[in-house]
Amino acid sequence: MKAYAIRCKETDKPLGIVYHEYDISARREGARLYRGGDFLAVSARRAPWADDYADQKIPKRVFKDNKFIVKQGFFRGLFG
Repeated sequence: MKAYAIRCKETDKPLGIVYHEYDISARREGARLYRGGDFLAVSARRAPWADDYADQKIPKRVFKDNKFIVKQGFFRGLFG
């Protein structure tokens, strides 16, 4: 599984990380999780820095180190 950074298309703000084999399925999942299923409201970009955390929580410092900063608590349990 590959990590994909989900971002709001309108503002380019980070929304979260999802894991899928393909970007299209990652985008679909990101839309479902963060924008009520609105596929056109999100983008999915590869985030290889998060690949190693597919089966565990991503430490906060990893998000910070990769400039993927959002409001605390927004990731629904992804933070370690």
